[in-house]
Amino acid sequence: GATIDHIQFAPTPDNAGNGTAIPGTGGNARLGAATSARVRSNAGQVTLTESNNSGGAGLGDGSGRFIGYAQLRLNSDDSNLPAPVLSDAGGNTAQLTLNTGELTDRSATWDALYLNAEVHEPGLYGTSDHGGRVSFTAATP
Repeated sequence: GATIDHIQFAPTPDNAGNGTAIPGTGGNARLGAATSARVRSNAGQVTLTESNNSGGAGLGDGSGRFIGYAQLRLNSDDSNLPAPVLSDAGGNTAQLTLNTGELTDRSATWDALYLNAEVHEPGLYGTSDHGGRVSFTAATP
């Protein structure tokens, strides 16, 4: 079934914006340091599409400030189930590798990173009410 993993990033005042990626915490895999993904299909090539509830603005803090989804990266531990590149507008895709014939049964662990390349005002960005909900849709042709 579908679960919602609450991934969080916590840059400190000393490392904010220094370009050192900050790993996320709060997922359901690797003791809360990543999130698991699984796709199963018998309908041929599967394409994953990312979307979010930011209305194209990115992660908001409720005060008109935003961090773009381009500042976040998902890394997959299995190239057969890659994570789509996240974007403010949504719609980026990734194609899974078929197992055999028309069958797909892929599992991966996705690590989330905050790239930390920009300095932002302190605050809580991207709660579910402020563009922080990312969804993935699997589709076949």
